[in-house]
Amino acid sequence: MRAVYRRAIRRAIGGTLACALGAAAPACRGEPRERAATPQPPPARDSLDAFLDSYRLLPAPAPPGVEHRFATLVSPSGMRARALDPGARPLAAATPSRALAQLGLDALLVERAGMLRFEAGAAGGRTIGPPGSSTRVLGVGEEAIWLAVAGDGDRFWRVDRAGGVRDLGALPAGLEARVASPDGARLALVRAEPAGGDLLFLHERADGSTRLLLPFDAEGRFQPLAFSADGGRLLLIADDRSDLPRAEWLDLATGDRAPLSPPECAAVGASARGERDVAVALSCRGRAELLLLAGGERVELPAPADSRPVEAWPEGEAAWLYAVASARRPRDLWRTTGESAPRPLAHGLAPRIDPADLVAPEALELATAGGPVPAELWRPRGAERRAGIVWIDRDEGPALWFEFDPFLQFLAQRGVATLRLRLPGADGFGRAFRARGEGATAGERRALLDAAARELERRAELPPGRLALVALGPRPGATALEAAAAGHPWIAVAAIDPAEGALAAGAPRAPLLLVSAPRPAAEAPGEASGGAAVPAAELAGATRLELAPPAPPAPRLEPALAAALWRHLQASLASRATVTPAAPVTR
Repeated sequence: MRAVYRRAIRRAIGGTLACALGAAAPACRGEPRERAATPQPPPARDSLDAFLDSYRLLPAPAPPGVEHRFATLVSPSGMRARALDPGARPLAAATPSRALAQLGLDALLVERAGMLRFEAGAAGGRTIGPPGSSTRVLGVGEEAIWLAVAGDGDRFWRVDRAGGVRDLGALPAGLEARVASPDGARLALVRAEPAGGDLLFLHERADGSTRLLLPFDAEGRFQPLAFSADGGRLLLIADDRSDLPRAEWLDLATGDRAPLSPPECAAVGASARGERDVAVALSCRGRAELLLLAGGERVELPAPADSRPVEAWPEGEAAWLYAVASARRPRDLWRTTGESAPRPLAHGLAPRIDPADLVAPEALELATAGGPVPAELWRPRGAERRAGIVWIDRDEGPALWFEFDPFLQFLAQRGVATLRLRLPGADGFGRAFRARGEGATAGERRALLDAAARELERRAELPPGRLALVALGPRPGATALEAAAAGHPWIAVAAIDPAEGALAAGAPRAPLLLVSAPRPAAEAPGEASGGAAVPAAELAGATRLELAPPAPPAPRLEPALAAALWRHLQASLASRATVTPAAPVTR
């Protein structure tokens, strides 16, 4: 009998959520409901929450000689720092928080409720500074954590093992401190140049001097990641000597540079223990890979079937903490040592989703007049083909595709095919691809979207006139806006900026667009391709919906935005109406 009650409760909850997402079933309208002749879908397909409740885990950085025991858990309900070792007592687990750094076996620096706190096992925790969102961890040594704290100019802080805090003074003005050496004596700083490159500097705290490290001969972008244990070398990602950004060691005394990553992949991040144990996360045309060097030799880490290691953090002699990922499961943390078999440290996939029930995206390239554009295709699961979405991904940072994406999996379960692409000009596919976006006209951008639409219809075997356009991020959003103004026959258009928490949409038959965030009045609407937003008032029938911005760091598609987007798409997919062109926008 209890099982019958449980099934009834699950059905009631599933029906309530479906109505909240805008379902048009008779039960949602209060009409009598006939008995369903077909079986109910599995729970995984009943709820958007079942997909969005899949976690992504990343470890808190630990100092040399200290075993990682804590991780940052990012979920729709917040961020929690939890012990990786099931036998250890979780820290900061009761309140949403974000692990920043670990010092010793039971001391953790976290952001909680917008404040910086020091958690120390059974001793509890205490607030030690201003809002954590304005604090950056620069380095973790054996005795201290080094921080840059924003205020009246950035200041340099030291947090010791007992949670004691010292303000060590102001950091060099006009430069952003990125990394500190383990002893806090040296800092790597970056200044972004207006023309688009970076300048990399070294600051010596002993004498207060600051000198230019890179570049000397070519424009480039530089991301310092870590100092060697003695502070004599700097691990960084740079692209001044290559098309794709590469990981390399920079000798601070001689200026010699030793590349680590292969030239065909973009380096996304790296971590090191000493100078011979290094893990480099790569994006190889959107596919995440891992280059692992132990003792200077390349090694492979084990992973479950259909998954692969994508990030790693060296822990000691033959010991690694690493993340594995695939299109069919969110990232898990695994740990391996020379003395024990690898074991997962995270819970893995949300229990209501069966990995075999999910879709693996396919790699493809769109042929355009300017050259190929990389993309990935998410085909609907099963024979149903309801509609398709051209999904323009946000263009900041290297692409990491072909991994679990909860919202696109949700769409695929409902017969919605998705073609995801990055516009020329985006990062992650090389300097040449980035340069292709400079000076591109609105007509060229619309031609690319037309090519994407045709390819999606052909490959996914979609009925004609059943395509929507969704864009993530300011610059892609401006392109979607141009498409709506041009009257392309999309059944829906929406542009989203997760960082701002804004979505703009409208009913079918109106230009559906969105402006992600207010722009300075000095920016002309005609500059939309550079990120400026066209005022909604200039397009008839457009509406704007703003949601509360998520706390940083924002998930890829914040749950409230995902739910609002799905309600908008549901309304559009229920109609075969196409977008009616608006009056021409006055430029």
